[in-house]
Amino acid sequence: MSEQNEQRHEKPDGTWQGAIIEVAAQAAQHFAHQEQREKHEATWRKVRRAIFMGLAVGGFLTYWMFVRSLAGSGVEGDPTTDAVALIPVQGEIANSTRASADKVLAMLDRACDNKKVKYIVLDIDSPGGSPTEAERMVSGLNQCRAKSGKPIYSIIGQIGASASYMVAVHTDRIYAGRYSVVGSIGAIMRYIDASEAASKLGLTEHVFRSGALKGGVSPWSKTSPEDAALNTELVRQMGQGFVDDVIATRGQRLHATRDVISSGRIWTSAEALDMGLIDGVAVLEDLKATQFKGLKITKYDSRAPVSRYLGLDETFHSILSDALQPRFQ
Repeated sequence: MSEQNEQRHEKPDGTWQGAIIEVAAQAAQHFAHQEQREKHEATWRKVRRAIFMGLAVGGFLTYWMFVRSLAGSGVEGDPTTDAVALIPVQGEIANSTRASADKVLAMLDRACDNKKVKYIVLDIDSPGGSPTEAERMVSGLNQCRAKSGKPIYSIIGQIGASASYMVAVHTDRIYAGRYSVVGSIGAIMRYIDASEAASKLGLTEHVFRSGALKGGVSPWSKTSPEDAALNTELVRQMGQGFVDDVIATRGQRLHATRDVISSGRIWTSAEALDMGLIDGVAVLEDLKATQFKGLKITKYDSRAPVSRYLGLDETFHSILSDALQPRFQ
C-alpha cells in the first residue's frame, strides 16, 4: 500500500520535470527558428536594397542617355592631333533628318574652327532632297573656305544625286567609288491625282480661291491647265538654275553639253569622271593611303532624337513634303 502511494507520489513529480524540459526545448526551438527568420529577412532586406539601388542607378543612367540623345553631342570628339574631319551627309536632305542643314553646318563649323583639322571631307550618301537645305550647306561651305582656307572634299558612297550633288560641286574635289552613281541634276515635283477615285466614292472637293492660281494643285481635283503650266515652269526654272550652278562650279573640268547634264539621269562613277562631274574614282581608304597619309580620320556625327532613330520623323516629313514641293531628287 505504501509502495503504491510512493509510486503515485513520484509519477506527478516525473511528469512535471518532463514538461519543464519539453517546454524548454520548444522555447529553444522557437528562438532558433525566430533567429533564423530574422537572419533570412535581414538577408532579403539587403537583397531588396541592392535591387532598388541597381534599378535607381540604371534608371538614372537610362534617363541621362535619353536626355543626351535629345540634346546631341555634335561630334565624336574634336581631334587633338592633325586630322581629317569626316562629316556625314547621309540620307534624305531635309530639315527634320540627319542630313539637315542645321546638323551638317554645326559639324562643319566645329571642324572649320579646329586648327588640328587639315582637311574637311563630306561623306555623301544621299539621293537628294530639299534645295533650300542644300543651299544653306553651300553657304556654310563657302564661309568656311573663306575663313579657314582648308581644302574641302566630297567622297560619294552609294549615291550622290540631286541636292547632295549640288552640295558636292561646291567642294574643292569630288571622289566617288567604282560602284557609286552620280547625277540626277535637275528638279522634280510629283503628286498623286486621286480625283477619279474620290469621284467613285462620291467625294467632290469644292475650292474657293482669291486668284486663279491660289493654292496650287490638289490630289482630290483635276489639275487645271493653268496650274500644270505654272508647276512645269517652276520646275524648269529650278532645274536650269541647278544646271547653271554645276557649269559655273565645275568650269573647265566639264566635258559634257548642257543638254546632257540637264537630262536628269544618273551616271556611273566612270561615266561621271569622263564627263567631268567628279575628279576621281576613289574611296576613303584610297585617300588615307595617299593625300591623307599620317592624318587621323575623325568621324563627326550628329545625334538625333529617339523618334528619328526609329525613322518616324523622316517618314512623316516625307509624306508631307512629297506632295507639292519642288525637289532636287
